Amino acid sequence: SRLVLCLLQYMKVMPALFLKYPRLFSPADFSYERWAWAVSLIMSRTWGRQIADPLLNKKTGGNTSMAHTMAPAADMPNHNASAYEAMQDKSGRLVLLADRNVTNGEQIYISYGSKCNAEFLAHYGFIPSYPSVKACKSNA
Repeated sequence: SRLVLCLLQYMKVMPALFLKYPRLFSPADFSYERWAWAVSLIMSRTWGRQIADPLLNKKTGGNTSMAHTMAPAADMPNHNASAYEAMQDKSGRLVLLADRNVTNGEQIYISYGSKCNAEFLAHYGFIPSYPSVKACKSNA
């Protein structure tokens, strides 16, 4: 599950930092609860973008990796399945398009994409009022 993966990643990274840099990383300040909070921000408030990664290419033969970016205000629109999805232009910049003219103070929506209900809950903390009919992939 995601919780187990989050805990395993914490246990892989943080004890080494506690030992190597005790003045910078104290267990009291860098608790699992804070780690999980930070991971939840990354999962629910960032935009993934494929970037060229020469180091990764040397290790795996792949030439891109996913970078997660917090884009101020881009995480504010709520989900509406009939709205446009966020996209990237040819240079990789994040683009949000309105599907109609909007007035000052009006709610802006984007589509969070075609996801199953479990993905909506895990990534965004809600299930749409008109639940998805998309089936979730099994990890089995």
